[in-house]
Amino acid sequence: MIRALREYDVGGIRTNLAFFRQILEDAEFRAANLHTGFIDEFFQRRRSIEPSGDLAAVAALAAALHTVAGRPVVANGSAASVSAWQTAGRDGLLR
Repeated sequence: MIRALREYDVGGIRTNLAFFRQILEDAEFRAANLHTGFIDEFFQRRRSIEPSGDLAAVAALAAALHTVAGRPVVANGSAASVSAWQTAGRDGLLR
């Protein structure tokens, strides 16, 4: 089951696959120490994942590369003009 959940990927929508993976890998779950308060205790035991301090910088770099990658370049190396419609569309994707 763990292998199947690791191989399963759904794009475009939010799912609870990560939650199921964490439950299946939990030591208490694997030891069958289950009860009606298991999920509450699981959330209390679970270590919160601290984002990297560089996460904002990496996201900004990825957004900048994404924005620049689609712009055509003219002979002198500068970006060619892009329509306001195209710019608005790209900006909307970066939100």
